[in-house]
Amino acid sequence: MSINKEIEDMKAVLAALEAKALLNIFESETIWFQGFEYKTFQSPTTGRIWQDRNLGASEVDAYGGYFTFGEANCPEGYEVPSDEEWSKELPNNLNTDVAWMNLPLAGYRTTDGGFVLRGDYTSLWSSTESDGYAYSRYLYTSFAAVDRGASSRALGCSVRLIKKEG
Repeated sequence: MSINKEIEDMKAVLAALEAKALLNIFESETIWFQGFEYKTFQSPTTGRIWQDRNLGASEVDAYGGYFTFGEANCPEGYEVPSDEEWSKELPNNLNTDVAWMNLPLAGYRTTDGGFVLRGDYTSLWSSTESDGYAYSRYLYTSFAAVDRGASSRALGCSVRLIKKEG
């Protein structure tokens, strides 16, 4: 192995350690659900416990499943966050720091089964309904923004679970 390769490998390890230290993330438990292993971490914003990946994802950076509203099954003790819970974690504004959640830009699934905006955008369901629609959080890379909107319940969006309180 060349010295340059060793230096690059050491830089990668240091970067990963620095990122974890900066984010102050603590893993609390491992959950096995529907054939997938999930870890949990504590939000540096609210102190709430979240799963480390989208529901149905085999690894942290994987997109995971695309669910219509209300379709996602949750492991015991976890739930789809409400619109209010998302608002506390991801306020609607430009330059919101969401790196600690490690949210892959999965795009979304249209009602005809096609996939849109993978790699540039993601849409995450909340559990809150309004006038036949459901609220979700949108993350855009092109705007470096987090936004909230009402989506058709028939779209396939990502799901990130939060531990129930109490």
